[in-house]
Amino acid sequence: MEKVISTNYQKNKKSKVSLCNICLEEASLSWDHVPPKGGIKLTAVEQEPLLQYLRGSNDERKYKISQNGVKYRTLCSKCNAKLGSYYDISLNQFTLEIGKLLKSKIILPNKVDITTKPSHLVRSICGHLLAAKIKTEYTTIDVALRDFVFNESKQVPDNLKVFYWLYPYSSTINIRDVAMLKVRGDFSGVGMFSLLKYFPIAFLITDCDKYEGLRELTSYCYGNVDDEVQIPIDLRAPLKEYNWPEIVDEGNILLGGQSLHSGVFALPKGSKK
Repeated sequence: MEKVISTNYQKNKKSKVSLCNICLEEASLSWDHVPPKGGIKLTAVEQEPLLQYLRGSNDERKYKISQNGVKYRTLCSKCNAKLGSYYDISLNQFTLEIGKLLKSKIILPNKVDITTKPSHLVRSICGHLLAAKIKTEYTTIDVALRDFVFNESKQVPDNLKVFYWLYPYSSTINIRDVAMLKVRGDFSGVGMFSLLKYFPIAFLITDCDKYEGLRELTSYCYGNVDDEVQIPIDLRAPLKEYNWPEIVDEGNILLGGQSLHSGVFALPKGSKK
């Protein structure tokens, strides 16, 4: 397999002055790291387009280098700063604490509880997934997320669930707005999904009420936005593969539109999958 390296960032940025993906104001746009900086070590990564990753072909593959993680120039500085200085703090603390457990040499229990602010976590995840799209769109999910992220009087939209599971891999995978089976192996219905996966945890946003036995983060988003609760982390649950659930196999289909072109699969530069 031949690897072609490019330093072109065209598919990960809008024009320097354009509409912000969150507030929809025309402004000078800044780079938003997805996942956010502070929760991971920002290193040079080799990125490949999501469609290339999903095909899994051994033909000539094209990659591009980002010197400090996966990022999108899609947010104004005001929205970017609000995510980073407020909601990202909870998300980064959450992921760092889980990462320390996975790297620990001590014998771990089956489950631990992490104290955090789930409403902050969900808003951070939703904000960065809004950023991870080059075209400004007005889909039902994007409209709902924009109305929710910075409006603390809003509860999580009724048709939105965020699920999570351990992701002990070095790859980063961003996927927006794909249709997959609601139940793997059952072709009677599909749901809409977006994914943000990076060490040490993966998040799935969907309009499905449940998915494959995953724990739901949004079920803890009750009460005040700043409330802290304990979130259970299953440390000894059966390990999911790095390409789950988006892998297309006998039990799954995946359909997508324009947003697929904004998706990314990335690995630290020089590493192997």
